[in-house]
Amino acid sequence: MTTREQVVHELDALGDRELEYAARLIEALRSRPPEAPPPSFDPAVYGPLYREYAAEDCALAELGMTDYARGLEAEDNGRQRLPEEDLRRRRVDYLLATADRLAVLPLPPLTEAELNSEIQAARAQRREPTR
Repeated sequence: MTTREQVVHELDALGDRELEYAARLIEALRSRPPEAPPPSFDPAVYGPLYREYAAEDCALAELGMTDYARGLEAEDNGRQRLPEEDLRRRRVDYLLATADRLAVLPLPPLTEAELNSEIQAARAQRREPTR
């Protein structure tokens, strides 16, 4: 199956909401300047970064699983959703809505160096003690 056939097959399986999102992504790709290279997912570039933060990422994933397990337990016990879960859900919804708005802007993509710098800055900020 060619890439085009695979993409068409995947698009056919999407619901209306996902199809609208895919259309926005395609529009964002079309509006990108032609000289802008596609993002690279070269493991040689990202591998060291993944290894550097593997333990922290694992700890954050475990924290998320703990919240998820508490939510499942709350549902099993017939209680209301936990307040922190509601807050997390709202934050995720806001993040996705923001990503949708950004996707349609004709902005040049970040270079690998810029992306790595942003990731490192966000992780450093997360490590700082709250005041």
